[in-house]
Amino acid sequence: MAKRLNLALPYVAWPDQDRQLFEAAHPRGDLFDLHPNAKLSDRTVYARRSTWGQFLQILLVHRPEQLAASPCLRVTVDNLRFATELLKRNCSDLTVANFLQRIHLVVRAMYPDEDWRWIYTAQRRIQRQAIPLPHREVLSSEVYPIGLSLVEKAIAASRVRGQATVNDAEIFRDGLVILTLTEQAMRRGELAAIDINEHLEKNDTLWVISLPAELTKTHKARRYELSERLSGHVDLYLEVYRPLFPNADRHTGMWPYKDRPMVDKMIRRYVRKHTQDALGFAVTPHRFRNAAATFTSVVDPANIRMAKGLLGHTSLAMTEKHYVDGSRSRLAARAHAKAWETLVAASKRQ
Repeated sequence: MAKRLNLALPYVAWPDQDRQLFEAAHPRGDLFDLHPNAKLSDRTVYARRSTWGQFLQILLVHRPEQLAASPCLRVTVDNLRFATELLKRNCSDLTVANFLQRIHLVVRAMYPDEDWRWIYTAQRRIQRQAIPLPHREVLSSEVYPIGLSLVEKAIAASRVRGQATVNDAEIFRDGLVILTLTEQAMRRGELAAIDINEHLEKNDTLWVISLPAELTKTHKARRYELSERLSGHVDLYLEVYRPLFPNADRHTGMWPYKDRPMVDKMIRRYVRKHTQDALGFAVTPHRFRNAAATFTSVVDPANIRMAKGLLGHTSLAMTEKHYVDGSRSRLAARAHAKAWETLVAASKRQ
């Protein structure tokens, strides 16, 4: 029962009116489209569609008669209370709050003239009482060896056998994913979206990943310059291991899985598996970003602002609030202030 709660009704199975209203409220326009939702990223629209599909699935299983009504009449206090109580069986309060937030955004976009503030109020109440799940602090220096070990394991197995196999390719791929996440602190959606023809370029001996604005959460183009060591692993991956996957020559995704590119959720699953095996606890791709920010605050607290640029944030406040351990952030802030005072004093003496 718990797993079924997380299922979403496929888009093609939605009632016709839901599909029409959703598409009208989330147009995929160009730069000159003035619709307020035209600038939303594909990932944001996908998340909203998944949440609305999840709501429809709950109604289909438990209150199927509701699907005959218009979307406006389905979004009631009773239906949302029922849905959130079901979700609470296997979801955290924060997940439930995110569910309500997206429902609010979707129905407000579908029916902008109606008053949906009551959903926002309920979402904020749940969010305020939510207890964040405890996460063990992890540093980049702890997860990087995991990726390196997987890469070396694949290479060693290939040498012993005299040739590389698909199993070696899978291990090498997973190791390279972890190394890339550790070094570049990319979001998993960005990582999954890498196209070897469109986004990878060789600059002398180093590889560069260039992602256009439409593929990033911040809607700003990102450029990731890989280190010499990581670039060497990318060379080996592209030349030896990636071609071993079935149909690898028929798509240009960076990370093949069987006969198709990996999606971001699949990347998350494998990263969690390998970190669980190595550390005794799972680390999600998102936690790699925390690891990078915290590692920066530990080894170079005077330059804590480097973490903001590393994570692609527009403000240091965002970095400190969500990615750096609070105590370390305060220590880093004091170190940064002291370093600034030293620079000012030195400039006055000159």
